[in-house]
Amino acid sequence: LYYWPADSSQSSPGWWIIGPTYSGISAYAYSGTSQRDANCPTSAGNWFVWDSWEEEWRWQPSLTVQCSCCNEVVVSGGGWNTRYQQRRMGTFSRRSERFGERPVYQNEQLQYLYYWPAYSDWRIGSSYHWDSPSRAGVTSTDNSAARCPTYASNWKVWTRVDGGSPGDGEGNGEGEYYYDEDSKKWGWTTGIPPIAVQCKQPRPTPSPP
Repeated sequence: LYYWPADSSQSSPGWWIIGPTYSGISAYAYSGTSQRDANCPTSAGNWFVWDSWEEEWRWQPSLTVQCSCCNEVVVSGGGWNTRYQQRRMGTFSRRSERFGERPVYQNEQLQYLYYWPAYSDWRIGSSYHWDSPSRAGVTSTDNSAARCPTYASNWKVWTRVDGGSPGDGEGNGEGEYYYDEDSKKWGWTTGIPPIAVQCKQPRPTPSPP
């Protein structure tokens, strides 16, 4: 997978290409006209694949190039609202099992960061199994079916909207309520600053003495 710059006679700035060698323009697939000047292959789109039987390029709208999911994810931000969900913040480590064809993560407070297919979103809660109620304290709400939690967006926190005492509530859906008696006090809220879900950066290597 490599970038091939165009020469001065071509109108395009270049292409991201998948091929047997990066020293030539022989390709099995290439990014099309919409984003082929992208700085990274993960930003390129509009991919075409060579059909050797028909000897023509075929557009593949479902083809994407993404980074593999990271092994450690840091959840932060949310400002004042995250005081209700402190145990669902911090560093989450990737576990061996998968759910919804995606990795499962867990932090030191035994909370799970997982993908829930029914909502097409990533969530943080005390359980991720089908036989458990889908309750979560933090959730993405973009319904994008993101392959990794770091690609999801519009994160929200389950919190008391009346500013009451901190609790440890979990919502069972986007905009739905779990606690009947407190239904007027709890809801999904966007934190300020917004919730950030990012790959954990490795520690910098110390400079030699």
